[in-house]
Amino acid sequence: MSIIISIENLSNELLYKIFDYLDVNELFEAFSNLNYRFEQLLNSPLLLFKMKFHLTSYLLYTNFYEQMKLINKYQIYSLYVYLPLRNNLFFSSLCINSSFTNLKFLTLNEVQPDVLLVVLSTLSNIPRLSSLTINNFNILKYSTDIYRIVFNLPLLKYFKFSTSNSDLLISLPTRTDEQYSSIKYLVIDHHCTLDEIGLLTSYTPQLDRLYVNKVAKNLHNFSGINLYHLNSIYLNIYNITFNELEIFLIKIYSNLKTLSMKCSNDTMFLNTHRWELLIMNYYPELEKFYLKYCDRISNDGFYKEKIDLSSSFWIKKKWIFGIEFSFGNIKMKYNNHHPNSLCLNIPTTDDKILENIKETIKYENLPPPFIIKRILDNVYLKWK
Repeated sequence: MSIIISIENLSNELLYKIFDYLDVNELFEAFSNLNYRFEQLLNSPLLLFKMKFHLTSYLLYTNFYEQMKLINKYQIYSLYVYLPLRNNLFFSSLCINSSFTNLKFLTLNEVQPDVLLVVLSTLSNIPRLSSLTINNFNILKYSTDIYRIVFNLPLLKYFKFSTSNSDLLISLPTRTDEQYSSIKYLVIDHHCTLDEIGLLTSYTPQLDRLYVNKVAKNLHNFSGINLYHLNSIYLNIYNITFNELEIFLIKIYSNLKTLSMKCSNDTMFLNTHRWELLIMNYYPELEKFYLKYCDRISNDGFYKEKIDLSSSFWIKKKWIFGIEFSFGNIKMKYNNHHPNSLCLNIPTTDDKILENIKETIKYENLPPPFIIKRILDNVYLKWK
């Protein structure tokens, strides 16, 4: 005997889970005006929507208007907006204000800088906004105003700011005791000097995680900062020496648990003894340490002198210490967890390149015998 189950027999809780997988337009087209129960479900504050507007044409603007007529603002939980076109029209139709009572996640992509500042100035009225992401290709002269407004949002926990401008200048005033942000996770995805990192983090005393993707030097005005809640730092640095970075890290007073970084151009970064002293004296509670160093293979004579992971400190920690060599189009990757193996990424592999690899191995004085194994663009070397 077969049993036929009608969708109307499903519980409200199960229907909400099903609705979560459906596009908003499809959802309303299928269930709107179907019957009283579904009309109540579609307008219930228990049903929250993740809205995504990727508006690359005026036709899509028209579709957006139709879609917004169906949605109650209090039902929007997450809002993603991509506006490469003139976008005054969009925000005149969608005024982000206190009526977005359940909005927690907001992403603004390629919004005109002047319009962006106006939108940001209204966000303090949103009662649950906890995550804000801004991606903008060209926002050169507005970066200080953006940070100033964002740091005043009362409930924000996550903030990511991405821009490709290389000449940003951030000039916030020195923070007073009354001025501080609730942000716990800060992603600085733009060119930023060490001094500017110190300035920005002075506004975020509750910071737990810091991610900075393009760190440049300029360490003149940083006197130090207390970030007792800071547990994790990632730094992608360039044109900075180990000595400059060391001064910066020493002046951050925190109980850091994870330190990750990508660096190059100064082989002192590979001086394991310097790292050992720095960590033991200033970050004794550090639990995870990730270091990726990239350089030309012609400089590897320095590596043999400075990489020494045989001390009791390194043996006990069992941390990852990775190096990436570059030799033409060949990249060689090494880390201390697999000291008897190398991975080479080679875009176009042929017999001649494999012979060059063997010559490179001889140059490196790697002990035979070794095994060469090729998988797609990767060549794996392992020796006993």
